Amino acid sequence: METALRNMQLSLTAAPNPFYEEISFDIPQAFATSLFEQLAPADRNIVIQAGDAYRAAA
Repeated sequence: METALRNMQLSLTAAPNPFYEEISFDIPQAFATSLFEQLAPADRNIVIQAGDAYRAAA
């Protein structure tokens, strides 16, 4: 979803925003949970590991 929004942003601007990677997209927790639950178990584990690594590095 984020990739689609970023692609849309680039296609709607005459000169792409050089800071587009810094733009965040807030989504409701219920929607995020729903997307997460639709992932295959192996993919969910990757997301969990990435989140754990991100929090550990912060």
